[in-house]
Amino acid sequence: MSHRLLEELFAGVTDKVTRNERVQQAVRVHRYTLREVGEGVGLLYSTISMIAKPVDEKERKSQE
Repeated sequence: MSHRLLEELFAGVTDKVTRNERVQQAVRVHRYTLREVGEGVGLLYSTISMIAKPVDEKERKSQE
């Protein structure tokens, strides 16, 4: 399992859509905690949680 540096993962990101995709990738693929991602990108833990939540909901629905 790869654990890319957050700086690399978010390099050059200038829009919210891409940022949100990278947040989800950081949490799901690279196994960063919500707190680590929040501190790395300068957002609150709760904000990262809301960004990552749609992935959780999609995964749950696909498993039903």
